[in-house]
Amino acid sequence: MRKNIVLQDVVLRDSGSWTVHLVASDGVKVNNLKLLNDPDNTNNDGIDPDGSRNVAIDGAFIYTTDDCFAVKTSGAFHMIQPTRHILIQNSVCYTKKSALKVGTETKDTLSDITFANNNVVHADRVIALYMADGNTMENITYDNNWSEAIGGNSKQRLIDIAITNRSGIGLIKNVKIINYTAYQPGRNPSVIKGMDDHIVNVFFKHLKIADELISSASEAGIDSSNADLTFITP
Repeated sequence: MRKNIVLQDVVLRDSGSWTVHLVASDGVKVNNLKLLNDPDNTNNDGIDPDGSRNVAIDGAFIYTTDDCFAVKTSGAFHMIQPTRHILIQNSVCYTKKSALKVGTETKDTLSDITFANNNVVHADRVIALYMADGNTMENITYDNNWSEAIGGNSKQRLIDIAITNRSGIGLIKNVKIINYTAYQPGRNPSVIKGMDDHIVNVFFKHLKIADELISSASEAGIDSSNADLTFITP
């Protein structure tokens, strides 16, 4: 376990793979990082907290082809352990894939993860939660984020939450999406799909899409199944 790491005021360019991979670390601070990747490269994630805890990312600027942020438990370097207490805030994202993502790799639990005050300038998916390996993903909060253009990779939707492993094993619960403003809708419907009711308590408050305040899944253009959704408008 690596502890008490600070990465601050640096510029990283043209990564050939995941750019900042925070593996099995405790007490990481990433401040004012600028990341500029080649848009023709693939698999060049921005910042990936992985099997780590107590990570605070503040004021990042990320321009990349792959995921801007991907909080995960991949088991990299044979270290499988939970990821918890992650804060990603005040950042700017441009990507052709997912911007504010948890998963796809879920080989251990993921909990207490917050995305706050982030601006997604361009993404194929703004909010993405993918349960591919089972386990539990819980207490995930999106608070006061906003997005501009939607497009790039293939799905072109605002929200994509899914249990994707074939067996349907896994639990996604206690997801809060609060004060999310999407200036443009996605070209395709958002998706929230579980298996055997394994997506529980997805809570929307003050969701706004293209200047319209949203009060239901149908108004949001969400294709939902086996998922427990609640909408609250002020």
